[in-house]
Amino acid sequence: MKRQEFLDKLESIFDTIYEVAYMAVPHDRKAYELAIDAISVFFIKEKSVIKEHNRQLEKRIVRKEYNRFIVNGILRELVHLSFLREHLFKDFVLKQSSEHEFYFLSLKERLTLFMKEKSQFSVVDLQDIFGCQKHEVTQTIYSSRHKLSQVLERYNSMGVTYDQ
Repeated sequence: MKRQEFLDKLESIFDTIYEVAYMAVPHDRKAYELAIDAISVFFIKEKSVIKEHNRQLEKRIVRKEYNRFIVNGILRELVHLSFLREHLFKDFVLKQSSEHEFYFLSLKERLTLFMKEKSQFSVVDLQDIFGCQKHEVTQTIYSSRHKLSQVLERYNSMGVTYDQ
C-alpha cells in the first residue's frame, strides 16, 4: 500500500474511530487524542502483519477482510486505552451525564451500544473488538438498551423532555 493510499484509507475510517472515541470521552480534543493514540498503537503493534498483507491485496475479498482487520484492530486498541484512561475521563462524562442520558451508561455499555446501533458493527466484530464471547456482547447490548430505556422512562415520568 502506497503512502497516499494508506492516508486515504485512514481518512475514510477516521470519522468512525473518532465517533467511538467521543463516546468514551465526550470532549473534542481528548477524543481526538484517544483516536490518534489508538491508531498509533495499532500500527506499531501490527506493522509486520500489515507489510505482509499488503503483498497479498490482489483479490477484493482479501481487501475487504484487510479493511475489517484494520478498523477492528484500531477500535480494539481504542477500547483498551479507554479502559486504561477511564479515570481521567470521569469529569467529562459526569458533565455530559447531566445533559445526555446516554452517559449514564458505563463505558463498556456506551461503546458497545454505540458501535452496534450507530456504527452498525456486527456482534462478531464486537466480539473481536472487545475480546469477549458472543453471549457477553449480546448481554451488554441488551442491558445497555434496558438501562437507557429506564432512564428515559424516569425522565418522562418526571415531566422532563429530551431530544432524540
